[in-house]
Amino acid sequence: GKQLNEMYNIKNLKTSKTPLLELLGRDRPTSLDFEPFSLDLISEKEKGVLGIGWGDKANKREQNRLTERKGFILQVASTDGVIVGLGEVSPLKGVHEESFQDVKEELSLLKRKLESANAIPTVDAAVVLRLEGGLKLYIHEILEIAGIESLSPSVMSGLEMAILAFSSQVQKKPLLTCLSEYVANTQSVPLVLPLSGIRARSSSDKISNFNDGMDQFIMYNSLKVKVGHQDIEDDIESLSIACQQAKWLRPDANRAWTETEALNFSSNIQKVNTDLIGRIEFVEEPIKRVSGSWSLAKQMITLERWFNRTGIKYGLDESIADLFNIHEGDFNAMTNDMIASFTGINGCAAIVLKPSRLGIELSMRLSKFAYKELGVPVVFSSCFDSGVGLSYAAFLSAVSNLILGLPRENLLAHGIGTFSMLDGDTLCPSFGSYVNKEGILQVSSLSRALYGLSLDEMRGSSPPQIPDDMPARADGTYEALTASSTSGREISVVASLLLPFSDDVACARFADLPQASRWSPWLSSVAYLDAGRESEWTLNVRGVKFSWRAVSDIIQKPYKGIRWESISGLKNMGIVEFEPLDESICIMKVRMTLVAPRILANLFPGASVFLEKFLQDKLLKWSLEMFRDVVKGDLALEKGDVELGDALFSAAEGKANAIEATLSIPDMNIGGEDQ
Repeated sequence: GKQLNEMYNIKNLKTSKTPLLELLGRDRPTSLDFEPFSLDLISEKEKGVLGIGWGDKANKREQNRLTERKGFILQVASTDGVIVGLGEVSPLKGVHEESFQDVKEELSLLKRKLESANAIPTVDAAVVLRLEGGLKLYIHEILEIAGIESLSPSVMSGLEMAILAFSSQVQKKPLLTCLSEYVANTQSVPLVLPLSGIRARSSSDKISNFNDGMDQFIMYNSLKVKVGHQDIEDDIESLSIACQQAKWLRPDANRAWTETEALNFSSNIQKVNTDLIGRIEFVEEPIKRVSGSWSLAKQMITLERWFNRTGIKYGLDESIADLFNIHEGDFNAMTNDMIASFTGINGCAAIVLKPSRLGIELSMRLSKFAYKELGVPVVFSSCFDSGVGLSYAAFLSAVSNLILGLPRENLLAHGIGTFSMLDGDTLCPSFGSYVNKEGILQVSSLSRALYGLSLDEMRGSSPPQIPDDMPARADGTYEALTASSTSGREISVVASLLLPFSDDVACARFADLPQASRWSPWLSSVAYLDAGRESEWTLNVRGVKFSWRAVSDIIQKPYKGIRWESISGLKNMGIVEFEPLDESICIMKVRMTLVAPRILANLFPGASVFLEKFLQDKLLKWSLEMFRDVVKGDLALEKGDVELGDALFSAAEGKANAIEATLSIPDMNIGGEDQ
């Protein structure tokens, strides 16, 4: 509250003509917010997964059991909240050096610094969405203004996600559509993406590709199987079981073996099951990290020797992260090193990229480079991210496949099947709900679903429980009932009011949306966009402006009315119906739901209860009653009854003045904890 007072100079608002939240432009992310999440990890219906991560964390020991994935969903937004972008920050122990607590402190600092920054730069959406270095430069410009030197990889990746989503909204297109256009230079948008499943290191004879969200067993075409860091018998058994569930196998050794042990692995497979070798696409990082002064060239020489003796191709994963660390994420330095190291190389089948570790933009740039300069395809892989992080990895994967130009039946499968090992999701519907029983992700549908998604719409509370209808009172006066979600942010209300004119008149007047501010003084403006189905709304409550865009449709059954839902900004939806009682009387019935913005909640102490009452007894009540009085006044004037019309409008104007006084900000003390 103190920061808001200082930032917007609330004490001087009475004499200042500047609004409380002056619009800096919808192409500037002027605020950052974040919320934590925690999801249980399950493997074969048991809590926890063994051997996840790099180095010692890959060992199948009980102390390495990972039981949950914790992280944060962050949001950047324009001042009026119309343009938003989400990202995920969820460092994985054993892959990221930063911890959950580390990133929490980073995000808190970044939030504070952005709140006090004076001039956040405008997003050049086209430059950012090309993913050729513009995103990194833009974020560095923000960090410089905020006085922050650098961000940890997981925080940087999450911020990149959010800025990309923000930029796609500036362009008014879903992110996958934008990336296809700006990165792959095509108007064609990928519809589907094949995923690779995963089998963790475990003693169970079952496999981790049961999609709990869809109640179905997924038959992936390709399956990653964690090997090494356990007995060779366990490796062979795990691969043999995986052969029953997928056509192609991708063993992932996480640098488990010496050269001799890696040779033993291949020879043992040959002895037990001669078919296994032919089913292996590649083995991820079979050889331990070379000792001494590490370089990519030294590591690949060792890997190439193994390939020459076994005929089994390999993939790079940890080696790319090592390269990232050595060159501090510098794209030019990394690619120059890769060109030199790949000279004479024949055994590398794939480069595995983890966007949450390497960054979104760098991963996409490396993907294009690897294919065009090295002739090696890229497989994007997750770090057991929730649905938000998985979605961005999926978008990069789909665009990478688009650049490869492969037909649909030969599309490369990407390592994003870890969602089946999470007991829940940050998305609702879940990421898994977009995956069919063949392991194919409906990536275009997912992109459309994430377009404009904000923290206010994320899963995390039970919805309000409220009846579908509110019967009108016998005396025709206003009647309403509200309920809120368990978080207190989502509020639903049903209301009714008797109107002394027909349903035809009521529907025609109410559906003329630009007139809405006449009976809702808290609405600054309503304007149609495009062909008229989409509209833009601006609301002013206690000096705070909020805007949103909505789509609406006229309905005829069971009663005449209008249905609407916001598509950006302040989240709200509802329906207004006019039930006829006779030719000159109808009942106006309203049912609506809104999600209270965090800053609005900050303006009201005891926000959840207060906002319910404020919506029910003030905003909605005034709007319905003023709609009745304004339309009555219009009808009186249209009939030539000037005296009655003037009287009705005078009464409506008096109520409007009272409403504006109630909604003003003088002497208001903003306080309370951050919501």
